[in-house]
Amino acid sequence: MKAAVVESKGTLVVRDVPNPRLEEYTALVRIIACSICNGTDHKLMTGKFPGLLDAIYPTILGHESVGTVIKCGKKVRNYQAGDVVLRPQAHVDGINSHWGGLAQFGVVVDSRAAEEDGVAVANAGIGPKQQVVPPDIDPLYATQLITYKEIWSYLKKLDVQPTDRVIILGTGPVGLTFLNFVKNVIKSYEVYIVGRRELGMKQARIWGADRRVDTRRQLMDQGPTEGFFQVVIDCAGTEEMNRFGISSLHWETAKYAPYALWDTDAPAIEELRTDPRVVEFGPSEEDVHEEVLQMVRDDILDLSALITHVFPLDRIQEGFDLLEAREAHKVIITPN
Repeated sequence: MKAAVVESKGTLVVRDVPNPRLEEYTALVRIIACSICNGTDHKLMTGKFPGLLDAIYPTILGHESVGTVIKCGKKVRNYQAGDVVLRPQAHVDGINSHWGGLAQFGVVVDSRAAEEDGVAVANAGIGPKQQVVPPDIDPLYATQLITYKEIWSYLKKLDVQPTDRVIILGTGPVGLTFLNFVKNVIKSYEVYIVGRRELGMKQARIWGADRRVDTRRQLMDQGPTEGFFQVVIDCAGTEEMNRFGISSLHWETAKYAPYALWDTDAPAIEELRTDPRVVEFGPSEEDVHEEVLQMVRDDILDLSALITHVFPLDRIQEGFDLLEAREAHKVIITPN
């Protein structure tokens, strides 16, 4: 099968790799679509993913994947042929996987069946996230369910309230999705967004940001006054943005949420380790699956809103180039 493989830092190729093996507790999936993650996939390709070692190359990219189950292992009970599933991953011999969604085929793990049988299986941790997408959801757009569910579950843990003043740092797809949930689902009192993407600023206006601070034209210190916000959400992961965000916190009752992945060579900020207002936890996307699906059905969320380009697998480099030039929000790759 074909897959998008990072051979070494900065070198992305599409080449033949072995097909994933079908195991007793896995189901083989033909991958329909996988979106490029502007953060994770880019950092993996450039060697800036936190904790990354050169020894991980070559590796197959992609974690925002959707596909159709075509065959089930003999002990699989919770998937069946024809199911559309989230996060299929290609784990193949001789190549690493981070996380293998940008390939023609992958697998999902029936971790629930394995747990019930008392059997330890590889990659069981991803199993709960590999959920079935109902037939009323377009599989191409379903790639966005992953980000939407991550962010909604994160916001629920963060306990953002309608009475909060919130500032979001970053105008990429993640920052914009946070904005959409905070402004249009939670309906927080006042929501600002800070960034430097032209596309992002336009979408932020559509989704109702109360103020858009464009750092290409406005100095950071000309923004909101110190201590103005109850919630600061970092989706940028830069030193400048983080120092600005920390200074924007509203006294001791505020919450600072460092959601972004920092580059491996980014300087450490002591305040992020010592300030008690910094809250750190991961999303639990599997817990909000049905809730987010219902928001889509009720037209509260539009899965297509940030999708700007769709390319076949052999044009994946064009997708990365558009993202690097900040000329795209989300690029979808169709491997088959």
